[in-house]
Amino acid sequence: MNISKKNLVIIIPIILIIIGGAAYFTMRAISDGKLSIRTPIRILHDPKVTWAEPEVDMSATDDGEWVEVEPGLKLDVGSYIRTGHFGSADISFAEGTLVRVAEDTILSISELTLSKVDLSLEKGSIISKFRKITGHELHRIKTPTVVCGIRGTELIVEIKDDYTTVFGMSGVTEVASIENPDSPVLLGFQQKSISKKGEDPELPVDMSPQEIARYRRILDSMHSSEVFFITSDINFQPDSAELATDTSELLEELASTIKRKGLKIEIVGHTADIGNSRNQYELSKQRAETVKDAFISMGIKKDNLKTSGYGGSRPIADNNTNEGRAVNRRVEFIIIE
Repeated sequence: MNISKKNLVIIIPIILIIIGGAAYFTMRAISDGKLSIRTPIRILHDPKVTWAEPEVDMSATDDGEWVEVEPGLKLDVGSYIRTGHFGSADISFAEGTLVRVAEDTILSISELTLSKVDLSLEKGSIISKFRKITGHELHRIKTPTVVCGIRGTELIVEIKDDYTTVFGMSGVTEVASIENPDSPVLLGFQQKSISKKGEDPELPVDMSPQEIARYRRILDSMHSSEVFFITSDINFQPDSAELATDTSELLEELASTIKRKGLKIEIVGHTADIGNSRNQYELSKQRAETVKDAFISMGIKKDNLKTSGYGGSRPIADNNTNEGRAVNRRVEFIIIE
């Protein structure tokens, strides 16, 4: 195809404007910390609430209006999350960083770029997974008594009365007092340190086996994908994938909502951690398939449903009690899109 000189005079300036505009917005994103030119290119996405129990509220500012939090809600710098006595929530940040906001907690996002996640914990506790993005990244959690410098780790920060306890489940964390931030102590693998107001952090000591087990359960139960529903009320026959007769009403309610919202769902089965682990995995997958078949019979398209099972490998309660095992026998419904 031949292009006349007259057309070139029109086309070339348009192309240059497009290229110039793209370059401007790219450099603007880089300067704002929302884009990295390292290979592969990374773009910062807004933090998103992926899971929330009742009694979780959000405010866009420290003095703003509080609104109830639901999975899918996006957060920004300056956002506050507040949980009640029975509330908790998971927040997914860019590149796999996850934070569980525990009950009776107030947390705010102070700064957010590709290389930095800066959180302020006013009260309560958070359980977090920070995944390293680049060699230059720096994550930080501040409380009224300490500041934690994090370079990729599983970390728990807990405020009680006038002191803060920092638990390092993995990685290395610098823990320093607010008054003396240039003299940190290094918190290593499965160690903890206590810091009282106006004092430097205590030297690290090993976490107890009970602390390790408790926080491992929570870390393994955190959700990077948006959760539609979690329930232990879908009952099956003992050691079987056959549904009990008292589950049809709940499944019908879930199916109705899934169809109305046009969701694609992953059905995830879990069992209690009892007996052979291979059998647990197979049973959890079979139970997820049973729920899938029930949904298909209720009019949900097969292509909108996916299944998986984790057996007893991701407990959320203590398997040593009947109550804990009942909670661990659960089905999770994760939104694919």
